[in-house]
Amino acid sequence: MDTEERNKSVWNEPFFMFRKVNKCYSNAISFFTDRFWKIIKLALPILFLGAFGITVILYVLCDATLQISFASSLFFCFFAIIVILFTLSIVISFLYRCIDVNIESINLYSVGYKYIYNKIFFNRLLKAFIVVLVAFIIIALIGLGIYYINKVTTEDILTYEHVLVKTWMLGISGSVLLMVVLLPLFMSLNTVMYNKKHIWFNLWNGYKLGWKKWGRVFALDFLITITISVLFLFVMAPAYVISLMQHSATLSRMQGDVVDIPFYFPWITALILFMSSMFLIILILMKFMPQAYLYASFVSEEKDEINNK
Repeated sequence: MDTEERNKSVWNEPFFMFRKVNKCYSNAISFFTDRFWKIIKLALPILFLGAFGITVILYVLCDATLQISFASSLFFCFFAIIVILFTLSIVISFLYRCIDVNIESINLYSVGYKYIYNKIFFNRLLKAFIVVLVAFIIIALIGLGIYYINKVTTEDILTYEHVLVKTWMLGISGSVLLMVVLLPLFMSLNTVMYNKKHIWFNLWNGYKLGWKKWGRVFALDFLITITISVLFLFVMAPAYVISLMQHSATLSRMQGDVVDIPFYFPWITALILFMSSMFLIILILMKFMPQAYLYASFVSEEKDEINNK
């Protein structure tokens, strides 16, 4: 029975084939659920590395003493940016190594750490870092543009309500612009990973493909974002509650109040943040997988069009 179920798995069907948006979504979910514990076992190195960095950032933000001392410093901002870029890059690299296993029709249960974290992994890591860095630069430029537009257009004669409405409108406009501009980068990422031409050529070609197929990219991203958002609320709820308790306790101590909490409470906070960060990384994996299937569908469509001419 177990063998029969495995034969029906998405792992046993060709990766590069035509799929509709809903099929890309369902296949991406099955990609993880069909081999969940094996994938988690193989992902342990990136889970621990990424979760450690995210935990440090979250702990500084939830501890009032550390927040006041470090959160606004350039060093902490630089550290947070590097951690986010590095975490996203290693997560993406691991995901595409799992996809490589699928493409090569290798039994995942026979694969070990040496196969996943080899020279190809670090090659993918560099490519992923470049794409993630491009996305960060775009976000930074649009963010700075919105900030300076808000600063220049704010006048002293405007009431608080008018300033608030204008700020919200600029924020919504900036978010929509970011979504429109960033979505094609999903296809850039896949093109960079699977096309053997120069990385910048692939980045641009993938971006053009993303613009051409923007509707389907958006529809798929919308579906997976809803799923991830719901799971995110459940995953991060304990971390949110414990963070509020930690922040309240440390803030009270700074003000000279007596706080009656166990001495090991900060360790409990760090542990919960660490576990939540690991689950967050798993959700990030789910964010990118559907778009990989969609890219495979686009490649298959293009080949069919060429063959039918």
